[in-house]
Amino acid sequence: MKNADRQEAQKAKWSVTVLFENTEARDKAVVFCDRLVEQSLKGFIVEVNWWGFDDLAHTEASQQSLESASAADFVLFATESSDLPLEAKCWVEQWIKLRGDREGALVNLCEGATDLPAHLEDAGVYLRKVAQRAGMDYFTCMPHNISRPIPDSFESYVERADQMTSVLDDILKQPVHVQDYLLATMPRS
Repeated sequence: MKNADRQEAQKAKWSVTVLFENTEARDKAVVFCDRLVEQSLKGFIVEVNWWGFDDLAHTEASQQSLESASAADFVLFATESSDLPLEAKCWVEQWIKLRGDREGALVNLCEGATDLPAHLEDAGVYLRKVAQRAGMDYFTCMPHNISRPIPDSFESYVERADQMTSVLDDILKQPVHVQDYLLATMPRS
């Protein structure tokens, strides 16, 4: 392998899979991806794969999009409507199974709900639930501090587990009232 090829392979990379409803929705995703490239660290490569909702109806394209999204650091959904079509929801359920326990971010660039019938779930609510089920971060816009890579190795998880965050520190500093807990859980005669 040539030295230049080796250096290229060593560069960190963010992979992004975008699923979009139409041209207008795709344009919103382009703006997001442009900002992602601007905010990425020097030397980062941002690789973007684009899939229209119409592509999901074709077996080969659907399979390729599932493979792309299951390995992606960011999965973006962009629509001009407030609901995802049934084909997209079916695709999402397959994708979650393939993704496994990888960290990443689901980005919702869908329009907000506008008087949806009671039997339809707003895309934002649905995608937030999907992100939770998949163990992914959920964004509706570009995060302010996205300058570090998403960990994907066992070592990175171990390193994060050893860190004391302010949230964890606050939780651990909360007083424990053992007596109250014991009284509340003791059987009464």
